[in-house]
Amino acid sequence: MAAAGAGAAAAAAAAPVLVLRFRNGEERGADTDLAQQLPFEYAIEAPFIRNERTFRLLDEYTVIHAQHARGGADAVADIAAWDRAFMARGVTDTVMLYDLFVGATTLGMDGLSDLCAQMTADAVKRRPVEEVKALLGITDVGMTPEEELKLQHDNDAILCLR
Repeated sequence: MAAAGAGAAAAAAAAPVLVLRFRNGEERGADTDLAQQLPFEYAIEAPFIRNERTFRLLDEYTVIHAQHARGGADAVADIAAWDRAFMARGVTDTVMLYDLFVGATTLGMDGLSDLCAQMTADAVKRRPVEEVKALLGITDVGMTPEEELKLQHDNDAILCLR
């Protein structure tokens, strides 16, 4: 009986792993059944992921939402509340927001992309143009200050997505 358990553990340990190579050169294995379906024995480039933290956030979001979709005892009851807490905990600066936004968009994670868009809108709404540019690292948009103010005034309603 113990030999059967050891054999199962060895088989699980030998299961193929999907390895992603991030922009910074780090390689990490993705905990996914997809690895068994892929014939690759090398790392897959994932330049839209800069580091392991971004990968872990994308992975956590996917796991929790998959559990919620399946239902059951392990599912989060209030997914909207979980989403708000996830964004508040995971997104600590504009760089992380950008990385998460790019990763979610690239991977087709529409729900997470929407959360990132809302967080971006919340961060810039009702702020002066110069403050928004500083926050987002924008240096030159090729417009005069008067044109920027007119654009902000004409599009102010767009930033109020809720």
